[in-house]
Amino acid sequence: MATTLRIDDQLYREAKAAAARQGITITRFIEDALRWKLRSGRAVHAREPVALPTYAAGAGFTYSPPELKALIQRSDAGASPHHT
Repeated sequence: MATTLRIDDQLYREAKAAAARQGITITRFIEDALRWKLRSGRAVHAREPVALPTYAAGAGFTYSPPELKALIQRSDAGASPHHT
């Protein structure tokens, strides 16, 4: 099948040079790249979901944003990071 594609000039030059280094035509290079991209896309979607462990947080997070900022500043300064 013959078709026309609009490809960024720099990308085309890089692809053409890579094809030349491999001793293949630019058409073959682009076909191979498309096949690889299509196969790799299917492989990602074909994976089974992963179950990640979760843990109860207990009483929850007790620091307010200003307290967190102060805690970080004390920690960076080398002071004791205990909750006030």
